[in-house]
Amino acid sequence: MDEQMLQYIRTRRSVRVPDDMIRQELVGVGWSAPLIDEAFASLTPEPPKPAPPTTPAQTAPQTNPTPSEPPITTPASPAASTTGAAPSSQPPSTPVVEPNQVAAPTTPTNTPTATPTQSAPTTEQPASATQPTPGAKRILLVEDEKALATVLSLKLKNASYDVTVVYNGDDALRALGSSFFDLMLVDIMMPKRDGFSVLEELKKQNNQIPVFAMSNLGQEEDIARVKSMGVKEYIVKADASPTDILARVHAFLKQ
Repeated sequence: MDEQMLQYIRTRRSVRVPDDMIRQELVGVGWSAPLIDEAFASLTPEPPKPAPPTTPAQTAPQTNPTPSEPPITTPASPAASTTGAAPSSQPPSTPVVEPNQVAAPTTPTNTPTATPTQSAPTTEQPASATQPTPGAKRILLVEDEKALATVLSLKLKNASYDVTVVYNGDDALRALGSSFFDLMLVDIMMPKRDGFSVLEELKKQNNQIPVFAMSNLGQEEDIARVKSMGVKEYIVKADASPTDILARVHAFLKQ
């Protein structure tokens, strides 16, 4: 079982994304339907079976005990031996086997046993991403949820974008300092250095890279704060599938 696929399902379920939509998202990046079904089955415990009703045990009515009579003893016969019965004088009879009835010894036949064949393990990785074409738009994806980063990067790569993935704000600033990107997708809530800090640092450096901010923060004040930092799009991850995000990227980079 692919742990990244399992983690992606858990992540999307945590923000109440319907399972049907999660399945479509996983199929869209190359995972096969049987493996997706297996992943969902492993994450969905079977409901506990109800215990059978217990029938109270019925106790038999108590009866008054009747006095027992003293046992009657019978004297032993004088002819009986104290050491047991005398052995029989007749020898035990032995069965007579006729010559014609002797069965010929059978030679065991060696029947070849089939050797079980070991089936090759099924692969659980999605289809490899399409290689970016020369001159493809370059995207920096900054997302600390590795399962979500994997699915989203595959979606973008399959659309022929050149994608670089980092998992925290510090690595994002280092990547921006050493390479050129046409667009940055950045999560707001991250460890080490969050998206707010990354945007503030870009403003200090006068870096004009277009930014799509992604977060599950849906409060109006949070959205207003992010938009005040000059982002081009604010994406609520719980409401947007990888297909939706790809469509927004397409629309923006075509301008």
